[in-house]
This record gives sequence, structure tokens and C-alpha cells, in this order.
Amino acid sequence: MLNNPIYESSHSEITGNSSYKEKVQTIRDILRKLEKPNGLYSSFLNPVTAQFGESHMSLGAFGGTFYEYLLKAWLQSNQTDEEARQMFYDAMLAIIKHMSRTSTKGLIYIPDLKSGRLEYKMSHSAYFSGGLFALAANTSQDENSEKFMDIVENITNTCHQSYISSYVGLGPEAYLLRPETVESLFYLWRITDDEKYREWAWDIVLALEECCRTPYGFTGETLKYLYLLFSDDSLIPLREWVFNAAAHTLPRRSGFFFDALTDLKDSVGLEMIITRLS
Repeated sequence: MLNNPIYESSHSEITGNSSYKEKVQTIRDILRKLEKPNGLYSSFLNPVTAQFGESHMSLGAFGGTFYEYLLKAWLQSNQTDEEARQMFYDAMLAIIKHMSRTSTKGLIYIPDLKSGRLEYKMSHSAYFSGGLFALAANTSQDENSEKFMDIVENITNTCHQSYISSYVGLGPEAYLLRPETVESLFYLWRITDDEKYREWAWDIVLALEECCRTPYGFTGETLKYLYLLFSDDSLIPLREWVFNAAAHTLPRRSGFFFDALTDLKDSVGLEMIITRLS
């Protein structure tokens, strides 16, 4: 529904061109005015009518990144983008109330909701939600922090159980190096310092090494998050950086790198920076 609003805000901040941010604001204005059953956003928006299309609510494919970027837009703005924060919190509380479920084995999960019916399964693409809720709980410190942190630990444990219950120790789509589980483990480690999250991640490393290693490959999000998870927390600290969905880093407005980049732009000009980086 909403593509890369943290990129657009960054472009406006760094270039001084407000048109990028204005495009995001236009979409937000439309979304806020739309009727949302039980406060839930559909994953599909008709570009012609600006109305929700198919009734499909999801924290996984199609929908999850929208919520992720609401939170991260607020974080990158040095927590001044109150509209993004409120839209995120309203949506997350609605998802917890109307979509979260507990399995017969006591595992909490968040299934997709299609045409008013829950699917009663959680897609691997939604496994990042543990990290999302953890990041929200850690940075907000308000009345919802405890509620978010409780679901964080439960959902991340559900993801872990789906891995260790398989014969090879890998969950669905892990063979494709999907990053969602280790992304959550990365945030949980950075925020709680609980050693179990590194232990769970190391089990995944061993399983990947045994089942997925090939002569040639590339460094995707999964390996990035694993590298950071076992590195010192001072490497790309969360207080100064925001990760997008592909694990690329963007500086927070209050961070040293953002200030340095802004000063550099003022001294040598934006065109010179672009030339040097290209």
C-alpha cells in the first residue's frame, strides 16, 4: 500500500525538496480518512478509486512493510512524526485484539484475515513482527510497552518453535534465506541482552551451513542480521540508525551521521555528494 516512506522523508530532509515527503503525506491523508473495519487496514488499495480493494489484512506479505515503515518513519524523525506513531499504534492494537490467536499448544501467532475469516496459520513473512513489536516497546515506553513486549516474547518463541520442530532445524522459507526470524532475533538481542536469542540464532547458522551452503551466493538480509547479531552492539547502534525492510541503514535525524551528512551537503553541495557516491 505504501512504499518506502522513510526513504521519501530522508530525501526531503537531505535534499531540501519537500515533494518527496508530500507524496507520502497525500497517501497518509487518504488512508486516515478511509473506513477501516475494527481499525484494520486492508493490504490492497485501488489506485483509481483510492478505496480499499480486496479485504485482506496481514502482518506478512503485502501488509507488513506498511506498518513497519510507520514505526520507522516516527523513529527516523527523532520521534517527532506523531501522525506516523499514532497510525502505527492504532493499527497494532487492532491487530492484537482482532487477529492474534493462541494455538492448541499455547503458541501465540498472528494469521492473515481474509474476507472476515482468519486463516489460522502464520506466514513466515510475518515472523518479523516480533522485532517490530520489540522496537516499538523499547522506544515508546508508554502504557502499551508492556503489552507489546509480552506479545514479542510469545511470537518470537512461536517462530523459534517452528524452526526447531522441523527435521533440519529451519522454518518455512528459511531455505530461501528469508530474513524475518533472524531479524526478530537481532532486535530481541539488542533490546533485551538475553543470551537465548543468540543461542537460537546460532542454531539457525548451523542449520543454514549444513542445508543451504552453495559454492556461490550473495550477502542478503539474513546474513546481514546474523552478522550484526553476533557483533558488538556499538556496530550500527539502534539509537542512531533505522533499518529498512532489506536491512539497509538510514540515519536517524538525531544521529551523528545525519548531522554530518547535512553539514557536508551545506558545505560542498548535494550534487557533489551524489557524484562522489555514484
